[in-house]
Amino acid sequence: MTVYVAGSGISALSYIISLLDKGVKISKVIIFEKRNHPGGNVWDLDGNRVYHVYGVHIFHTNSEKVLDFVKRFVDFKEFKYFAYAYGKDESVTYIPSSFYWLDKNKKEILKNISLPSENRYLPINKLDFEIYKYIRENYYEVYSRKVWGKFWDEALATNIFGRVRFWTNFDKENNYYSDRFTGIPLGGYHRMIHNMMDYIQSKTDLEIYFNTDALDFLNIIQNNTFVYTGDLDVLYERIFKERLEIPYVSIEVKKFENLQNITKNEKIKEKLLDWKASSASAFHLANNLDDFVRAVDYSKITSENIYTVDFFYQDVKNNAFKAYPVLTFNHIAEEAIKKLENLGIVMVGRLATYKYYNMDQAIASSTSKANKVNYPPRFNLFK
Repeated sequence: MTVYVAGSGISALSYIISLLDKGVKISKVIIFEKRNHPGGNVWDLDGNRVYHVYGVHIFHTNSEKVLDFVKRFVDFKEFKYFAYAYGKDESVTYIPSSFYWLDKNKKEILKNISLPSENRYLPINKLDFEIYKYIRENYYEVYSRKVWGKFWDEALATNIFGRVRFWTNFDKENNYYSDRFTGIPLGGYHRMIHNMMDYIQSKTDLEIYFNTDALDFLNIIQNNTFVYTGDLDVLYERIFKERLEIPYVSIEVKKFENLQNITKNEKIKEKLLDWKASSASAFHLANNLDDFVRAVDYSKITSENIYTVDFFYQDVKNNAFKAYPVLTFNHIAEEAIKKLENLGIVMVGRLATYKYYNMDQAIASSTSKANKVNYPPRFNLFK
């Protein structure tokens, strides 16, 4: 059996590895990769410099099973990821925020409420209304609108503000993630990706073609197993010759080596210097003083003196790549995925399944899908 794969990111490789682990007989794996390197958006090698080329990726999970899976291919070191936010009212906080920052920035809010006696990690929409209103308006509202743009509405806000959290403690520094394990791979994600590919190569014949679109080879892929990890709307249009109206939010990541070149705004420059001296790896610009949304300091992650700066767009733009599905369009995506799966296409990964997956969720979904089949389906365009 030959397995054709569109994309070489974590989801695709995890699916193939899981098939091989359960003893599925695969004679050859052929990967078509549109970029000039494997690994999808976790790729972190630029020449001989290690940083997250497509924006920051911190591995975090509560799943021992997923953690054991990735540790087969690379060792991880625990890492606390702190995010510094410059708010709409020009105050600063770490994200998730805490009573420490409220006491510092908006002391009067705390006067008329009874504070919890225990340290809890709550969605911000479960907080006292005045606290929720202040946190939302100053640290999330503008930030979220810059990310989601024209798709921002109250339904999306309800979803997001039910997920973003607040610590009911007086700690200055709280890890951005509350998972049992948060870390980064020793040697980089590129090492993990190469080790995953080496494992596949040790079990079967592996060929990978870079700068190549799998959809240009559907006539060859026909009647073989086809694992797809790319854009759902592009695949749907190619197969069914009709447009699928589902949007993605795209990200453009710019690289800087000088902190002061990130912005021309003097107020932001001052806060960037404050951030640089802090323990926080990420800088969230939660106001409209500039267009960028997030900056990341890799001297605190991979020891490279590089900053990446993220700009978000809601329309197709050169130099930007699709990154986030818009959750309010899930019902349209689900119907499209069913039609494609009925043709025998295996859909895995964030873009193909139109799911807002973290890395561990993408791995769990791919491995689970592989483990549910004894023999993967064959792609038949003429079903």
